[in-house]
Amino acid sequence: MTDSIAFPLTDGLVLSYSDCDYGLAADFRTHFLDAWRNLPEIVRSICSMHWQSGNERPVILLHSFGLYRDGVSGGNVRNHGNEIRYNIDVFTIIPPVLRNTVIAHEVGHVFFNALDESMHLTGTFSDLLSCEYINCHLTGLWGFDQQGVSSWLERELCDGKPILRSTIGEKALSDEEYKLRVDRSLLNWGKARGCNDLLAARTERDELLHRSATYFDLGTLSDSRFAALREASLDAFKDVVHGRRSLAELESC
Repeated sequence: MTDSIAFPLTDGLVLSYSDCDYGLAADFRTHFLDAWRNLPEIVRSICSMHWQSGNERPVILLHSFGLYRDGVSGGNVRNHGNEIRYNIDVFTIIPPVLRNTVIAHEVGHVFFNALDESMHLTGTFSDLLSCEYINCHLTGLWGFDQQGVSSWLERELCDGKPILRSTIGEKALSDEEYKLRVDRSLLNWGKARGCNDLLAARTERDELLHRSATYFDLGTLSDSRFAALREASLDAFKDVVHGRRSLAELESC
């Protein structure tokens, strides 16, 4: 059974939930709104413009993904950023201090989709992992504890199987085991992009972050600088990140 709660963010946006009761859904909404308020105003504006510009009604879904599968995550984004899905199984067991980061991370993917970031549009294996690298970086730049979430997922949910001491009593990963898992993930991503070893994969990751600088610059623009850009269109912001005009040119208009 699926129920809904209205979201006071933009016209038509609702939270649809299943696999949990109203109290948990309301708690999630509180966390979502708190995370939303802590995003830069330009990010909130771009996401809202994107949601209002399409033919599909934007929706936030809270339901069970399960924990016993490879690639467990706190959420994902579909339909070009018009649908955000959050995993109630992760939300209920992750430390409360990390919940807002999980929420903000998925809004980051909406931000990239809204600006037609190329890797978010293709869906290939290497591009999907690349999306995660640039989005994790941006979430961290916003001041959320992305490293804390990434470490928690790697240490406490191994290969999709929970090893939380509080649930089944097994020991979490050691520091060395954790480092090996992180390096293995990076190496697999690098191989998909033609890298032969871990050093080359790290270099490719650093170059990827450098190539994404225009998105990071726009996504971390201060609220005071954004004040002069509130009338700018979504297409104008796309022009900035795709190099068709500079941010300074947009500010001078």
